[in-house]
Amino acid sequence: MEKKVTCAEFLKNLSVGKKLTAGFLAVVAVALLITAVGLTGFREIHENLKLQKMTVDMVIDLGDARLNRTLLQYTGNSGYAEKNMVAVGKIQAKLQELERAEMAEEGTVKLTAATRIFSRYLEALAAFSSAQDKTQALLTTANTDELTRIRDAISLSSQNSTLSPEQALVEMRTGNDLTSLISSIQAFLIHPDQGGINGIASIAGRINDNHSTLMAVDSGKPAEIVESLPAKIMTVQALLTNYLALSDNKALRSRELSGVSGELHTAITDMFIYQQERSAQTVSRARLFMLSAALAGVIFALFIAWWITRNITLPLRETLDAANRISAGDLTQTISTQRKDEPGLLLQSVGVMSHNLRQIITNVREGVDSVARASAEIAAGNIDLSSRTEQQSAAVVQTAASMEQLTSTVTQTAGNAREASRLAQEASDNAGQGGDIVNEVIRTMSEI
Repeated sequence: MEKKVTCAEFLKNLSVGKKLTAGFLAVVAVALLITAVGLTGFREIHENLKLQKMTVDMVIDLGDARLNRTLLQYTGNSGYAEKNMVAVGKIQAKLQELERAEMAEEGTVKLTAATRIFSRYLEALAAFSSAQDKTQALLTTANTDELTRIRDAISLSSQNSTLSPEQALVEMRTGNDLTSLISSIQAFLIHPDQGGINGIASIAGRINDNHSTLMAVDSGKPAEIVESLPAKIMTVQALLTNYLALSDNKALRSRELSGVSGELHTAITDMFIYQQERSAQTVSRARLFMLSAALAGVIFALFIAWWITRNITLPLRETLDAANRISAGDLTQTISTQRKDEPGLLLQSVGVMSHNLRQIITNVREGVDSVARASAEIAAGNIDLSSRTEQQSAAVVQTAASMEQLTSTVTQTAGNAREASRLAQEASDNAGQGGDIVNEVIRTMSEI
């Protein structure tokens, strides 16, 4: 069954080059992670700044809308109404754009509230605009041109010299009352209220009271003008009463619009403040993330550097210690490691070298012991040889004496041998002669 290799063992057994490559890739990965965190933070900051810019634009557009609405409420100028609608359209476009953007839950709640208030604002603005249009339409009919023309005619006739002082006084009073009526109507149109209606009614009553007397005075003024005066005054009063009701309704709609506008301003301002806080939080969070990622990257890089350095220098230090002990003559150590990287293989090689040196020295020691034993045996043999040499020397001396005797004997023997050789030669000659004789006998025998 194969032994399972742990991650630590696997990393430990990697070659130095692979460890350095892995460390470099790890540092690059951390750098890429830090870059990704930074880019994510910048993207969030950009999105929040975009949303903040839209809220700022809405605040500016809302300010323009409020200004033009206020001017419209006080002046009734349609030009301000158009400018107000332009600003309102910009606000509506910004709200729609914000609805399409990605926002946090709190921001979505605030946007929903602002959109709801803006819908109410549009309704209030439409109601105010309708009241404004009705008031303006009625205002165009409620003019004092006819009354001014009648007043001018009466004032002119009051200067007729044929009139008695009482008749001239009636026409002058009527003319003055018409002047007061016209002024009151014009003042009422600017600031309509019930007091103005009452004042106009009082002046109209005086004019109606003098109407019969005015009709009886023949001062050369057109009779149809004087005759239509009460009807015209009643028409104007009816218009003014209706105008007061429309003005009250307009004022009510204006107050409603102002209230909703204030709520809208508060809601948009709240969104603006929220986006500012959100942007500040995003910047702080992005800064914290980047600093944390950078710190983690530095710590990780230091750890990788420490780990790689330790995995390289530790076995090298062990190898150096082993080599120093070997150089000092200590071959008793047992060096073993399971590492498969270059420093581990070097340590294994030093261990093998130490084992081989120990084996060589053991073999040399055994050879020396063998030589010592052989030397001892040789020494003993030399001693034995020495004694034998002495004995042999004595024997040699005896042999020398024997050799002298032998020499004399040999000399004597040589003489004898020479004599024997001569005798043998003679015998040989005799034998030859005998052989010839035998051969002759054999031949003779054959002939026979």
